[in-house]
Amino acid sequence: MPKQAWLEQRFCDQCQDVVDVQMHVHAPGAPGEGHVTGAVGYDAAGHEFG
Repeated sequence: MPKQAWLEQRFCDQCQDVVDVQMHVHAPGAPGEGHVTGAVGYDAAGHEFG
């Protein structure tokens, strides 16, 4: 199973800067497949990343 939460650096269109985004799984893959079908995260300003 992949990590349930991780930190990524992403470019935020609203902040016009590269920000740290705390990502987490919101749609895990099927058991035993070892992949994630969906993840979501937010930066410190509360902007959503998918």
